[in-house]
Amino acid sequence: MKIFPSIKSSSFYFLLFFIFGFSLPPIKASNLQKPPIHRNNNSRPVLIAQAASYESAVQRFDSGKYAEAISIFTRIISSNPSKSQKNLSLMGRAKSYLLLGQPGLAILDLNKIKYNDFEIKENGELALMKGATYLQLKKYKLSIKYTTDALNILPNNASGYSNRAVAFKALNRLEAARRDYIKSLSLISSASTVYNLAVLEAELGNYSACSSYLTDVIKTNPKYIQVYFQRGFCLSRLGNNDDLALTDLLKVISEDSSNPKAMEEIGIILLRNNKRESGVTYIEKASEVYLGKGDIDNYTRVLDLINSEG
Repeated sequence: MKIFPSIKSSSFYFLLFFIFGFSLPPIKASNLQKPPIHRNNNSRPVLIAQAASYESAVQRFDSGKYAEAISIFTRIISSNPSKSQKNLSLMGRAKSYLLLGQPGLAILDLNKIKYNDFEIKENGELALMKGATYLQLKKYKLSIKYTTDALNILPNNASGYSNRAVAFKALNRLEAARRDYIKSLSLISSASTVYNLAVLEAELGNYSACSSYLTDVIKTNPKYIQVYFQRGFCLSRLGNNDDLALTDLLKVISEDSSNPKAMEEIGIILLRNNKRESGVTYIEKASEVYLGKGDIDNYTRVLDLINSEG
């Protein structure tokens, strides 16, 4: 019977952020940095009004006014622009849709973008965007296909490897995900990628590697509470530094008093150190939270843990 809580990383396995070069974000994936929108450097003549409108859309985008940017991009797309201007505006609108959590609308725009075969870099960037969008749509096989196509063109794109790792992880191809995370980090050091690799190492049972990676994250990003939970979890599994594990987990519940996994893990550590009464108390609190959330599987699992302590 499984008595330990499983380690879940859904709060940090973002479905979009790598393509936009994120630093470590808060717990929810809605906190997205702004992706770059290519400004129009095409030497072909463009109507002055369209060019001005495009720059206005970019300014709105840069200011985080994505809905307003979408409206301007839409006007440009509807005004019979040049192929280049249309592609730029479709890409800008697609990125805006993604940042508003609308990947279904984004992929419609991305599928309308047409580059010539000799526009190799542009085709690679388009494939990368499609891969990220299908990732957000949870169409993982398509995400892997397009991201792989992109990496064949842009082999040093760290975000592509990180995105593909997320897709591999979702399909339970853990070793493939691990290779891609490591490749991404060999190109660009990113705290978010280090975090996701650490969580993956924990799922593979490599708790020493997990805790080591997370210690590196904490050195540069000490304020993200989820990192402390994951390190405390890994240290608890190792069982050779219970003091630091407890410090991490107590820090978690000091900021999130209803975190049942942290409570349960504290209880497990205390029981292991012959502090039965305190350990059972924490585990009972965890069971109450699980029950209140309607998480019956974890509730019954924790009850079995309490009963096994007699």
